[in-house]
Amino acid sequence: MMLKGITRLISRIHKLDPGRFLHMGTQARQSIAAHLDNQVPVESPRAISRTNENDPAKHGDQHEGQHYNISPQDLETVFPHGLPPRFVMQDWLILHIPDAHLWVKNCRDLLQSSYNKQRFDQPLEASTWLKNFKTTNERFLNQIKVQEKYVWNKRESTEKGSPLGEVVEQGITRVRNATDAVGIVLKELKRQSSLGMFHLLVAVDGINALWGRTTLKREDKSPIAPEELALVHNLRKMMKNDWHGGAIVSALSQTGSLFKPRKAYL
Repeated sequence: MMLKGITRLISRIHKLDPGRFLHMGTQARQSIAAHLDNQVPVESPRAISRTNENDPAKHGDQHEGQHYNISPQDLETVFPHGLPPRFVMQDWLILHIPDAHLWVKNCRDLLQSSYNKQRFDQPLEASTWLKNFKTTNERFLNQIKVQEKYVWNKRESTEKGSPLGEVVEQGITRVRNATDAVGIVLKELKRQSSLGMFHLLVAVDGINALWGRTTLKREDKSPIAPEELALVHNLRKMMKNDWHGGAIVSALSQTGSLFKPRKAYL
């Protein structure tokens, strides 16, 4: 009787997910693997969190929670980085930080700031943000002129009256200057938003990350405070109520609450 029961059990296991049975014998696991190899078609590997189907009309339950590509035209006019399209249609300039906690966690490259030795630059994160900012607001970048001269090195500078787009391009093409470029962009937008040329929307998700702890450390393993990061320092300035001509929309997030209990962000 026991032998017949085991035989029936193995027969049923062939129809189930083998990943659930971690303690089976080697021979049984090999039998299941051979059975599945004959049943499942071979597919090229792809990221679990991304789908190759880019048409939302064709998405089903199996696509829920997966990323997909959209055209630059849709990005700029219909779905600018997840923000309501009415801000674009009403000619708002959008300064969007989709996930602030990425600036305080696991930075890929950290350099001492050339502008202020007490702070640190994050050139890769800054360059990535500038690319997204350019995509969203490209039509504004030739209209807005910088109000002072900015010197990048002995041979390169952005003259007073130049388009803000030159500062953005400097940060994208010269990645080492990207953090300083972000600081200049934020300063110029905050200063000029009251002139009436544009409405400025500052939207930050995970804003609690700007006042929490970071995972970043110096070479001597001592922790780096968020205010020591130039990106965070400049973004904090945008959160103050000392400017007008726009709006600030922010949200707390669980991911932004590093080293805190799961509900500390509430």
